[in-house]
Amino acid sequence: MKYDLSQVYSRVFGLGMLAKLRRKVRGVIQRYGSNAVKRRLWNAEFSSGRWSGLENMEGDCLYPTLEKYSRGKAILDLGCGPGATAAEIRGYGSYTGVDISEVAIAKAQARNPLCDFAVSNIESYRPRREYDVILFADSLYYVARIPDVLHRYSAYLRPSGVFIARIKGVRPEWFTCTGFREHGQWARRYAVVSAIQQRCTVLEYQLFWYSDVIAVVAAAPLQR
Repeated sequence: MKYDLSQVYSRVFGLGMLAKLRRKVRGVIQRYGSNAVKRRLWNAEFSSGRWSGLENMEGDCLYPTLEKYSRGKAILDLGCGPGATAAEIRGYGSYTGVDISEVAIAKAQARNPLCDFAVSNIESYRPRREYDVILFADSLYYVARIPDVLHRYSAYLRPSGVFIARIKGVRPEWFTCTGFREHGQWARRYAVVSAIQQRCTVLEYQLFWYSDVIAVVAAAPLQR
């Protein structure tokens, strides 16, 4: 007799517990899975339409800060998804987008034929040049060792270059105090903010209140 494991788990744990279990497993795969497993997961999610909302980000709270620092300059977008940022912001000089999903990159390239794109895990991607802006738009959550990634990419920033990060689901007090002990999803979000504060000089940050509080941070690495 064959069993549908999702049905078995739902009967044992309940639907709410099953959903939490799925999120936990997904988070572990996204951060610690092999490149092949991560790519399979992200390809399936982009193909299913789970991330269709990323295809139109007009008016994103990120854009004014990004345009301020990238006017006439080179952007490296790590975790670019289906390419909305390249299509919707104005004034940049050049743009390179990186994502682990071939499905996302195919959409991004079709939408932005004059931009450069690469299929790669952002933890192992090796840029071929320096950039003025390196962008992490909701992508640092999925990195296993956030400080190491910031340190490695600082070598690919030009002397006056900056990191810009969009971080969803923050607590405002994280930007004025330190030493919080967060749990669950809050812990991962705080890890992003904390790593930026430890590895960089925060040049500016803005908070935007939606269903979650979103932070947009511009920061210069302490060491390059």
